[in-house]
Amino acid sequence: YPSFRHAAGGREAKSKKAPNLWIMKPAGSSRGRGIQVVNDVGSVHYGELTVIQQYISNPFLLGGYKWDMRVYVTVTSFNPLEAFLYQDGFARFTTVPYSNDPEDVDNKFVHLTNSSIQRHSEDSMHTSGNCDAESRARAKEALLGGTKINFPMLRNRLKAVGVDWDMMWAKMIECILKSLVMGEDHIPNQSNSFELFGYDLMLDTRMKVWLIEVNSSPSMGQEHLLDEQVKQPLIGDTIDLVDPVAFDRRRLAEALQRRCERK
Repeated sequence: YPSFRHAAGGREAKSKKAPNLWIMKPAGSSRGRGIQVVNDVGSVHYGELTVIQQYISNPFLLGGYKWDMRVYVTVTSFNPLEAFLYQDGFARFTTVPYSNDPEDVDNKFVHLTNSSIQRHSEDSMHTSGNCDAESRARAKEALLGGTKINFPMLRNRLKAVGVDWDMMWAKMIECILKSLVMGEDHIPNQSNSFELFGYDLMLDTRMKVWLIEVNSSPSMGQEHLLDEQVKQPLIGDTIDLVDPVAFDRRRLAEALQRRCERK
């Protein structure tokens, strides 16, 4: 802990212009629950296993809003490594324009892109009162995907501001691959299993792709039409990829019942 505080202070001294923000995440939570942004690590108190990361204070904004990317990766083997990236996914947006002002540190609608959090402010995308092209586009996107857009839509928005999608996609693959290689020697080969991961990545103003977190068992909930368009083919492709052996569920249930009766 002292070395952690020392590192935090050292980083702040090196770059006084960058806000000294940190993000805290309970290790066992999901959907943005329990996440906090803090600007003083000296005041950090927690009673459970918690991940503390330096906050990326220079995110690349679109229309003034923070966003990140949810990328789906199916891993069929870690050793040897065999992984497949789904070519569609989501860009998840906040509903309040980005600010790193200390007064906005506690505003989750500014800092957290989790759809389960931003859904509570989703109505603001329809009732902002602005009639500019950006606001109209956001309102139209909200009807289809809530606070999310898919990768083809994201590609078009990035192209409009001069960001090359192919360059960014290559950096995303590199980031994901490096994270998988880290676990390659620690997970034994299991030929009868696979895992679908939800990677959360972020682009900063220097065009660097950051790994925010890796989610096991990402939500396949389909609240919006866009969820159906992205996730239903994802589920189908994943099943086709792993090619599970057909079996009789009734006979399996009967076999399990016999085992339970013997015990």
